[in-house]
Amino acid sequence: MGYGNIVIQLMLVYYIKYLIWLIFVPSNRKIIIKTNTKLETMRKTNFKTLEEQKKFLDLKYPKSSGFKFHWKMIPTFILHAGIFIGLMFLVRMPFIYYNIDIPMWIGIIFIITFPIIFNIIAKKFNLQKGTDLSVFLK
Repeated sequence: MGYGNIVIQLMLVYYIKYLIWLIFVPSNRKIIIKTNTKLETMRKTNFKTLEEQKKFLDLKYPKSSGFKFHWKMIPTFILHAGIFIGLMFLVRMPFIYYNIDIPMWIGIIFIITFPIIFNIIAKKFNLQKGTDLSVFLK
């Protein structure tokens, strides 16, 4: 199995996990849509006061608290690792069954184009803004 297969499989597992996170946890999707609509209304105002600029930056780049270890992290880490391993096996099955061997250069092209296509689809549902490589292609 070549490196191209591994790159494509990892990319697919990452986006499948993200898509499942959006579909099966509607509260996450609602929070993202609500934040994006707030950001869009704040972007429409031409001149912002200092407080409005701070609110905008806090919405766009939310501050996270510092890292603190607690014992609840261990089961969630094991759960996420299990989900990742399970998805990796499911994604690898067609590659092994059909004996697909993808060269690395096609894997690199896939890394560049797949997120752009995914973000275009996410923009249609107001889940993502134009913050990918397609900004540079305009």
